[in-house]
Amino acid sequence: MSRILIIDDDPYIRKMLHKMLVNEGYAVAEARDGKQALEIQAKEPADVIITDIIMPVKGGIETINEFKTHYPNAKIIAMSGGGFLDAEDHLSLPKRMGVTHTFTKPVERIKIIEAVRELLEQPVA
Repeated sequence: MSRILIIDDDPYIRKMLHKMLVNEGYAVAEARDGKQALEIQAKEPADVIITDIIMPVKGGIETINEFKTHYPNAKIIAMSGGGFLDAEDHLSLPKRMGVTHTFTKPVERIKIIEAVRELLEQPVA
C-alpha cells in the first residue's frame, strides 16, 4: 500500500486530504509542520509528500529543500493558499526546485488524486 505524508498547519486541510486519500486506498500520515514531517519520514518513509508552503516552525520551502537533500527520490506536491503574496507566487520557487505538481488552495479533489497517482506511477530514480 502506498504511503502519503500530508504536511499542513491547518488541521481542517489535513483532515480533508487524509479522508480523501484513505478513501482512495492509501496509507496516510499527517504532520503539522516540516520539522514533524521529517521526523515521521525518518521512521516511516512516505512514497509521496504533500506539503503546504506557508507554515510555522519549518515552512514548505525549507521542508522541500531538506527532503530533496535527505530523500532525493522524494516525490513532492506543493500547495499554497497565499499569504503576503499570491498563492502562485509562493508556488514559483517549489517549481524551480523540481516540484512538478503545485496547487492553489482549495485543492480540487480530482486534481490531487491524479497528481498522487501520476507520481506513484513514476519509476524511482
